Amino acid sequence: MAKDNNLDRALYIAIATILKRIRIEKGISLEELANRMDIYTTKQNLSKYENALLRINVQTFNSYCLALNENPGKVWQEINEFYYTSNFKDIKHKGDSNH
Repeated sequence: MAKDNNLDRALYIAIATILKRIRIEKGISLEELANRMDIYTTKQNLSKYENALLRINVQTFNSYCLALNENPGKVWQEINEFYYTSNFKDIKHKGDSNH
């Protein structure tokens, strides 16, 4: 069970990393992003998503991407690529006695 939780944690870190990078590259503050989104959220929650402290759901992910004028599918592809090419060894295998 710990191994699955660690894989899940690595995925949320990948999501957080890419979403935050895109927002910063576009020069958009958390407050501005919260105002642009078509669902209610706060800049505090957005910060938690970007730091992998809060799990983002699909609806929020889509709204986040669209508020940045990004295609959610393309953002997901970037997250997937980052996840599979990054070294999450310490996270993915923490608690796994086989690694």
